[in-house]
Amino acid sequence: MKQKEKNNHQAWYPALYQPEQREKLKQWWIWLHSEQARGERAVLRRCQSPQEVMMQKGFFKLGYLLPEWQKYHLMGLATVAGILAHIKTENSFSFPAQLGTAKSGTDKPVFSELRFQKLLASSDIDEFYKSLLRAVKQTGNSTDPVSLADGILHWHREQAEPEKFQGQKSWKYRWANDYYSSKLFN
Repeated sequence: MKQKEKNNHQAWYPALYQPEQREKLKQWWIWLHSEQARGERAVLRRCQSPQEVMMQKGFFKLGYLLPEWQKYHLMGLATVAGILAHIKTENSFSFPAQLGTAKSGTDKPVFSELRFQKLLASSDIDEFYKSLLRAVKQTGNSTDPVSLADGILHWHREQAEPEKFQGQKSWKYRWANDYYSSKLFN
């Protein structure tokens, strides 16, 4: 990734704005994909909702690393733990930009515009979780885990305090901007 793009990418952290939070999340994701956490990763992958994730050891390890998120945004952190368990490899693209990128050999995006609009319209935690799982599978289970986690936590904060996230600060705007920019300019 070019230096300018990398700097822009790092500027899109409205939830995980502290470097140490991003680093702790990344450490947890690396641990989750280690041989010693293989069982925990499998358990998290089988969870069908954030409520199920909250009862798992792997979730509590993440909560220990990010106690402020466990205290104030429990369901957001559970969503992060459940969804990131499905990410097998890391790449440097933001998650929504990756969804809007054309599939190899075609001009169709990785995640259809209709499904992307459905994801943006999610207002229920379970609907959001299921849409994210579908999107992650469409990426081949490869994305930037910190970018994805940040988007998930941003969605949860916005659900709790919509008046704070209007216009360009909104989760929908930021994800739509990344998704359509990748479609229009690549």
